Amino acid sequence: QSARPPGRLRSRRKPLSSTLRFYAYIRRFSNSTCVAKQCRFWPTETTTTVFIVTTSRISILDQRVRTCSMCSLCDTRSNAVVGSGPHNASVLLLGEAPGANEDRTGLPFQGLSGKILTEALSQANLDRLSVRISNVVRCRPPGNRPPTPAEMDSCKSHLIEEIEALSPKIIVTLGASPARALGILKQREPLSSVRGSVFDLSIDASTYRVLATVHPAYALRSRVKVLPVMVADLKRASDLSLGGN
Repeated sequence: QSARPPGRLRSRRKPLSSTLRFYAYIRRFSNSTCVAKQCRFWPTETTTTVFIVTTSRISILDQRVRTCSMCSLCDTRSNAVVGSGPHNASVLLLGEAPGANEDRTGLPFQGLSGKILTEALSQANLDRLSVRISNVVRCRPPGNRPPTPAEMDSCKSHLIEEIEALSPKIIVTLGASPARALGILKQREPLSSVRGSVFDLSIDASTYRVLATVHPAYALRSRVKVLPVMVADLKRASDLSLGGN
């Protein structure tokens, strides 16, 4: 009687072939997507193909955000808004909170602000589909009011976990609220005091670089003046993501 392959793989032997394949679906916390590997077990003529399908930490976080009830915003939302973009993106863009369009679709930066952001990214030679876009607060405050400090604190664990799971080369804060949430802008300071500057953010034993810029909605008020500023900041973020200074 031949020895069974090690591990917890379950197999079905097919008499028509001397090459047996075993398929294993193993869930684990990882930012990988799929790994395929061939190994040879006893007996020596048996080849095993193992497919390892992983579930990323961000996917698990997104599921938790969708059912979050840590503050009262869950009572008035239509959808909790999770981040969009690759789970291994080197650039993370952080907005303030969802608006009406985002609450309806469950996706960040839709509507006019989203169009401005897409245009600014394009002018900075960044593909929107290549960056991660998220918000400090994941549910829409009623009437599109600014989120309260308590609401931002309730969502902070989601934000920290997203940063740790993504491990981006650069974080870009869009507007004052995300800059304050990450501690690079004091409560009564104007955004202009830090806009365009790069800061170090320490989370546990890791350090992340943070660049502050304006919110896309600000460009709606003065497009000719504000959009070039935003594009310049995003170009710098792109350089930083590639190891520049």
